[in-house]
Amino acid sequence: NNNNLHFGAGTRLTVKPSK
Repeated sequence: NNNNLHFGAGTRLTVKPSK
C-alpha cells in the first residue's frame, strides 16, 4: 500500500511499516 509508505514515514511510532 502506497499510503503505508508515506504515512509510515511521518508516524513511524504509530504505524509500523512492514518494510
